Amino acid sequence: MTESSHIEIMDEKECFELLKTQSVGRLGIVADSRPLIFPVNYVFDDYAIVFKTTIGTKFEHSALNSVSFEVDSLDYVNRSGWSIMVDGVGREITNAIDNISESERHLQFDSWVNEEDEHYIRIHINSISGRKITSS
Repeated sequence: MTESSHIEIMDEKECFELLKTQSVGRLGIVADSRPLIFPVNYVFDDYAIVFKTTIGTKFEHSALNSVSFEVDSLDYVNRSGWSIMVDGVGREITNAIDNISESERHLQFDSWVNEEDEHYIRIHINSISGRKITSS
């Protein structure tokens, strides 16, 4: 950190606003007693994070489990940026028939990879926190 930089704690409202500005985050899960982190394309919708995945480690260890989710934006030149951390529970909504799940399956994802047999996971946010490093 430079002499004129400082760390600010962001409130929930600012964290939610910044979650809307990105499309790639990092999903944290525990699989076989090991912490794992995966980049995922996501959409933030109505206080939930939604991502798509195929059957595998991410799917098997995020649906109905506690998860972490992290998003950030960094400016390496000015040594500034922000980071948001979410703790929540994942829920598969691929075949859910409630209105919210049906709506979330129609969201526009900026997916880098389109796979057949994708499953939708919603992360219900239990807690959210964020920090910002700014320079004056």
